[in-house]
Amino acid sequence: GGMVQSLTNQCRWLTLAMVYMLGLDLALLVIALTGAWRLSVGMLRAMLLLNGLATGGCQSLVGVLAGLMTKFGGQPTSASAQMSGMGFGISLPTALQLALMMTTVSVQRVAGLSYALAAVVVSFGLFALLHLRSTAELRRCEYGGVDELTGTPGLAAALHRNFGWWTLARLRHVGWQSVGLAISFAATVYTGLLTPHVPPSGLHPPPQQLPTLLLSTNNVCDFGGRFLALRVLRGSSQLGSASTSLQRWLQWLPFLIALLLVRLCLVGVGVAYCARGHSLEGHLARTTLSPPPPIAAEPGGSNLLMVALYAVGAFVGGASTVGLTQQAQSVCMSRSGPNLDESSVLPCPLAGQIMFLACIMGSVVGTLLPFP
Repeated sequence: GGMVQSLTNQCRWLTLAMVYMLGLDLALLVIALTGAWRLSVGMLRAMLLLNGLATGGCQSLVGVLAGLMTKFGGQPTSASAQMSGMGFGISLPTALQLALMMTTVSVQRVAGLSYALAAVVVSFGLFALLHLRSTAELRRCEYGGVDELTGTPGLAAALHRNFGWWTLARLRHVGWQSVGLAISFAATVYTGLLTPHVPPSGLHPPPQQLPTLLLSTNNVCDFGGRFLALRVLRGSSQLGSASTSLQRWLQWLPFLIALLLVRLCLVGVGVAYCARGHSLEGHLARTTLSPPPPIAAEPGGSNLLMVALYAVGAFVGGASTVGLTQQAQSVCMSRSGPNLDESSVLPCPLAGQIMFLACIMGSVVGTLLPFP
């Protein structure tokens, strides 16, 4: 009830956050292309901090909109669209950098193109929000109360009265899936931050491009895993008869846990590889009078094995993310109603918010983990 009543203010805050991100993208675009103004480290950190707050606020507010549109707006796939949009937003700029990395385009122009693409995407987001606010579905959520939306008198009072009990019940229903999502997001963020610490083992691809290549592979393949898993769960006919079997596997919790364990094992392999390279540098530093240069890549070696490791790990992580989300919502839809003893064809917005918070917490933990 409180979410519906404050929806107008939430849309205003969402618009303000998106306008700030658009202004930041345009300012960085001008700086990248002209080089007329050099940002200090403190100012850049402050801008990044505000951008992080705006991004997190946008994700949370869009989550509220997705929950309302799922339950009251007749759009049952709103939450899935939000999760896919998050993955697409991360993979799009990295895919652009990946495509331009092998060309002769300068780093300055690549940065300019990235900020221009970000500005275009945020502009489309603002237009989409304006269009969404003009739809009849959102207007019903914005100006109608819960009792009017559902046609059930007294439901708003019941929501306030039983909210604590419902929250605890949903925590029990989606607890393990939320832990899995937190672990998956922590692994994705940590492997992304680990890329500058990966020592090269060959000259192909070039060592100076290896961090960017690994980060791009991590983001793009994570989105690829999410996208394929979502199509399988929706029963895409283009996948043939294998789709039915894959659907069953992706909705079976032990299989999803196994995927998550595979993801963690691959992260462990990457960390061990980095630790081995750094321990070798430390050994050389102890046995020489002057600090040695970083370990040089072998002329006949290749970095493709590490790229493949990142690709497989990110793909498995993305697929497990969608699978855990769908499995949790399946449990909730089988335990719906005022007393959680009925079935429903709609996902649970409260469970979606719990899992979204788990993803955020996992991302925070991933940034705090130490490097080898």
